[in-house]
Amino acid sequence: TRLTNDIQNMNEMFTSVIVTLFNDFIRFGGILVLLFWMNWQLALVLSLFIPLILLNMTWFNRMAREAFRAIRTHLARINAFLQESLSGMAVIQLFLREGDTGLRFAAINQTFFEKALHQIKIYGVFMPFIETLNIFSNGLIIWYGGSEILKGRMTIGMLVAFLSYMRLFFQPMRELSQKYSIVQSAMASAERLFQLLDTRSGLSLPASPLRPAAVKGALVLDRVSFAYDPEQPIIRELSLVVAPGETVAIVGPTGAGKTTIINLLERFYDPGQGSVRLDGTELSRLDPDWLRRQIGLVMQEVYIMPATLRENVLLDRELPDADLARILRDSQLAETVARLPQGWDTPIGEGGIELSTGQRQLLAFARVLARDPRILVLDEATANVDTETERKIEQAIGTALAGRTSLVIAHRLSTIRRADRIIVMDKGRIAEQGTHDQLMARAGLYRHLQQLQMSNG
Repeated sequence: TRLTNDIQNMNEMFTSVIVTLFNDFIRFGGILVLLFWMNWQLALVLSLFIPLILLNMTWFNRMAREAFRAIRTHLARINAFLQESLSGMAVIQLFLREGDTGLRFAAINQTFFEKALHQIKIYGVFMPFIETLNIFSNGLIIWYGGSEILKGRMTIGMLVAFLSYMRLFFQPMRELSQKYSIVQSAMASAERLFQLLDTRSGLSLPASPLRPAAVKGALVLDRVSFAYDPEQPIIRELSLVVAPGETVAIVGPTGAGKTTIINLLERFYDPGQGSVRLDGTELSRLDPDWLRRQIGLVMQEVYIMPATLRENVLLDRELPDADLARILRDSQLAETVARLPQGWDTPIGEGGIELSTGQRQLLAFARVLARDPRILVLDEATANVDTETERKIEQAIGTALAGRTSLVIAHRLSTIRRADRIIVMDKGRIAEQGTHDQLMARAGLYRHLQQLQMSNG
């Protein structure tokens, strides 16, 4: 919404203001030249007001830019607050926070009102000042021109013609004043747009990124340390080797660093210390686009585009219908597609049919199968689903894991037991590792976590 409003402001400036301003400047300069040609003495008197006009416009430019910048910022806050409140309306009503939410919105809205009122006050000084200069200049010209007429050095016709052109001289000034607010609003929007466009990734890109022809799927984290906040390290001196085709489950309490490992493997971040390698090559030397095509990620939250189910599964790929049907069958989506009114060409997401949480998870598996990556990462893929959907997801997991190097973050025992090896994370380090039976026999952190799950389940 914020970006759309900024683009609309820019569009209005370029389509309805820039041409008008150019025309007004041409008229302004042409009339000034004509006035000097008619009577340079009267035009010189009129020119005394031009520095005042320029000073006023400079003041208005500085004040209006700050005012419109504040307006755009607070309007964005209102839009963000409304979006968050409307999307979380059920929670607000459940915990009886309607009154508090209303007060918070009123406070944000009042601040926006004050900023908008400040902008109006600035405009309320600028416009009357221009009109005041117009009145004073007319009065001074009439006084000076009248004295010249009485002395016989000027005719009444000359004075009347000069005053008529003076009115045309100030008309572009009025129009410039009226359009100036649109220009300043667009300039404030342009600052936000260019700030967004100038934002660069913090990840360094190699001069000649590598795109290996084949991927075995061997992953190595060598003495990796990482922190989002330098004072709060998430991963500390972590070393992990995943063999090609191996399935490794990563478990641990909240905040242990499980999801951070995935962020490092996808190269959303670079490690603070140590290295992350794929088939012996550091990820920082690989082409990021190529890397992310080799790693399929299934997350708990699945983004659905407002498009057909086919487009949501294939994304940027093109596959024959026979391959798409196989993918939907392997991802356990075939029954869901059969019930849709237009099959896989049914619009879903915003403006279409809404999928359940479980169906979204199955769609995520279909996307992975369509891309056929060598490495698969599952991040809580079976969370928040019912038993029947969990069974389908487990079947989809079995198909997706086959023949791929896989990292699985999960709490459910049925998913963990599929792993060749289980890594138990605690405070950014590997606390334990082994098979399910080995870890249960040790009576360590893994066994404690499983007992907590069973007691809560």
